[in-house]
Amino acid sequence: PSRITAVADRLFEGCRSLITVTVPEGVTVIGESAFAKCSYLTGVTVPDSVTFIGAGAFSGCGKLVRAPLPPRITAVGDRLFEGCRALTSAAIPDGVTVIGDSAFEKCSDLTSVTVPDSVAFIGAGAFSGCVKLVNAPLPPRITSVTNRLFEGCRALTRVTIPAGVTAIGDRAFYGCGKLRNISIPNKVAAIGAEAFYECSKLTDIIVPANVASVGNAAFGRCIELTSVTLPAGVTRISNRLFEECYSLASVTIPAGVVSIGDSAFYQCYMLTEVVIPYGVTTIGNAAFYECRKLTGIIIPESVTSIGSLAFGFCPNLTDISIPAGVAALSSGIFKDCRKLTGVTISAGVASIGDEAFRGCSKLTRITIPPSVTSIGTAAFARCTALTGVTIPAGVTRIGESAFDRCDALISVTLSDGVISIGPRAFYGCDALTSVAIPGSVTSIGSGAFFDCHKLESITIPGSIAAISNAAFGGCSGLTSVTISDGVLSIGAGAFAECSNLTNVTIPDSVNMIGPNAFAGCDQLARVIIPADARYEKGAFPASCSVFKPSAGSKGLVQVDTQPSRTQNAIAAVLKNDLKAAKALGVQFSEDNQTLLKCPENVTSAEIPSGVTAIGEGAFANCANLTEVIMPDSVTFIGDGAFEGCRSLTRVTIPDRVTVIGNSAFCGCYKLTRVIIPDSVSSIGDAAFAGCRALAEVSFPAKTRFRALSFPKDCKIIRRNDAASGE
Repeated sequence: PSRITAVADRLFEGCRSLITVTVPEGVTVIGESAFAKCSYLTGVTVPDSVTFIGAGAFSGCGKLVRAPLPPRITAVGDRLFEGCRALTSAAIPDGVTVIGDSAFEKCSDLTSVTVPDSVAFIGAGAFSGCVKLVNAPLPPRITSVTNRLFEGCRALTRVTIPAGVTAIGDRAFYGCGKLRNISIPNKVAAIGAEAFYECSKLTDIIVPANVASVGNAAFGRCIELTSVTLPAGVTRISNRLFEECYSLASVTIPAGVVSIGDSAFYQCYMLTEVVIPYGVTTIGNAAFYECRKLTGIIIPESVTSIGSLAFGFCPNLTDISIPAGVAALSSGIFKDCRKLTGVTISAGVASIGDEAFRGCSKLTRITIPPSVTSIGTAAFARCTALTGVTIPAGVTRIGESAFDRCDALISVTLSDGVISIGPRAFYGCDALTSVAIPGSVTSIGSGAFFDCHKLESITIPGSIAAISNAAFGGCSGLTSVTISDGVLSIGAGAFAECSNLTNVTIPDSVNMIGPNAFAGCDQLARVIIPADARYEKGAFPASCSVFKPSAGSKGLVQVDTQPSRTQNAIAAVLKNDLKAAKALGVQFSEDNQTLLKCPENVTSAEIPSGVTAIGEGAFANCANLTEVIMPDSVTFIGDGAFEGCRSLTRVTIPDRVTVIGNSAFCGCYKLTRVIIPDSVSSIGDAAFAGCRALAEVSFPAKTRFRALSFPKDCKIIRRNDAASGE
C-alpha cells in the first residue's frame, strides 16, 4: 500500500515464493530481517525515501543479484546481505559512514564493491567468504582492519591499507591465497591472531617499527614467505607465528624478545640458522620442530625452559648445549635429530623426558649429570651409535624402552640408587656384553633385556621379588644365570630362547616358574628347582633334566616339566562343529562367540564358524601347535591369544579382524609369514615380539602400531605409505 512508512521487522522473512519486491515511495525504514531467507527473491526496488535498513534485512536471499542501497542511508547494517550468493557487485552510497559486521559475508559471487571515502568503519567479517572479490575496498578514514574482514577471500590479489590504520584484527586476511604483497602502515601497533594465515602467495613482509604485538599464527602457512624482520618492540614470538612457512629461510628475532611460543617455527623447512637473543627465557613446545635445514643453534644462558619436541626432527642439527638454568629436558626435545653427535647437559637438569633423544642415530656421547633423577620412556631409544652410558646415583627409575635398540651400546653402569628398570629398557641392545644390576633394584620390567644377544652372564639380586615376563628372552649369548636368594618368581619366557645358556642357579626362595621360562634353552642340560616351587608345563626345554629335592631325604628326584602328549589332538575340529570342539576340551563363552581356552596338547586348529573373538591367552603355550585356520567371522584377537606357540609357522588373519591384541603372537619363534588384512586398525604392543623368523610383514598405512610390536630385524611395509615403523 502507498501510505505505509516502514516495512516491519521480519515482515516477509522466509517467504520462499517471493520473487520481486517494490517498496513504495514514502517508506523511510526497512526493518530487521524484513526479507531475510526469501530464497527465490531476485530483485528489490527501494525508493530514495528510505533512510534506514535494519540488520539482516536481505540476509539469506541467495538469488538476489543487485544490492538495493538507496542514497540517503548512512549505514550498511550488520548481516545486511549475508549469504546473498548471486550478488555480483555493490556500490555503497556517499554519506555512509559504517559498514556493519558480516554485511556481505558469504556473498560468493561478489567480484567488486565500491566504498566511498565517507566510510570510517567496516565491521568484523564484512566481506568474509567473498571468494571472488579481487580488490579490497578500504577507504582512507578507517583506523582498523577488523577481525575476519577479508577471511577466505581467495581471489584477493591487491590490498592497500590506509595510512591511518593502527591495528589489523584476528584472521583479517585469513586464507587470501592469491595475495602476493601487502604494505603495513607505520602506525600499526598490533597484528591479530592468524591475520595473514594461509596467505600462500605472500613472499615477503615488512613489519613496521611501531608494532609491539603480533598474534598467534599471524603468518602461519604463508608457504612462500622467505624472510621476515620483526621490529624491536616485539617482546614475544607468539604461538604458531610462522608455522609451516616452508620457504622461510631468514628471520631476525629482536633483542627484547623474552619468549618463543609453541610451534613458532614449526616445519620451517628452509630455515638454516636462528639467533636467539640473550633475554629469552622460554622456548615453547615444538618451537622449531622439523626445521629440516637447521644445522646449529645457540641457546642463551637466559633460557630456563624448553618445551616438548622443541627441536624434534631437526635432522641436520649437529651439536647442542643446554643452559644451566634448564631444569628438565622435556619429552621429545631432540627426537629424531639424526645428525646430532654430541649433547652437553648442564648440571642443573633434573629429568630427561620421554623420547627426549629418541632416534638420534648419530649420537655417540652423552654425559648424564649427577643432578638427573629420572630418565623417561624411550629417552634414548634407537640411539644406534651410542656406545656407553653411566646412570648417575640420583636416578631411581629407568623408564620403559629408555635405551631400546641402542645397537652399539657396549657398556651400562647402573648406580646403587636405581630401584626400577622399566619394560624393554635395554631391548635389542645387541652389543651389550655385561651389566651389573645393583642390589637397590627391586623390579625389572618385561622384556627389559630382551634380545641382548651378546650379554654373557647375569646375576639377579635378591632385592627383585619377581623376574618379569621375557626379561632376558632371546639373549642368545647368555651362558650363565645366577638368581639370588630372595627372588620369588620367574615370569613367562623370562629366559626363553637363551640358546647358549648352560648354567642357571635357582634359589630356594623361588616358588613359581612361569610358562616357557627357559623354553628354547637347548644347551641347558640340568636344573635343580626348589622342592616347593610350582612350575608351568613347558617351563624348561624337553632336553633338560629337571630335579627337585625329594621329600624326607637329601637326594634329588627328577620331575616331568613337559606338557602331556595325548593323542586327543584338536586337528579334527571342523567348521560349525561346536559339539566336537567342546568334547575335546575347547572352552567357549556362553553365546559360543568367543573361544576362551584350548587344551595345550593341540597340534592344529580349525576354529569353528561363528566364533567372533579369540580370547585372552586362548592358545597360549600350545607348544606343538603348527597351524591355525580362523573363520571369516573372527573380528578380534585378544592379548596373548597365541603367545608361546613355538611351533606355529604361518597365520592368515581373516578380513574382518580389526584388533590384534598385546603379545598376541609373542614368542612364536617359528612364525615365518603372517598376512594382516586392510580391516586391522590396531596392532598391540609386543604383538609379534620374539617372532625372530618373521622377516617381513605388511599392513595398512592407517593401522596404529608400535615399533616394538614386531621383532627388531623384521621389515615393516605399510601399504599405500612409504613409511616403515615408528
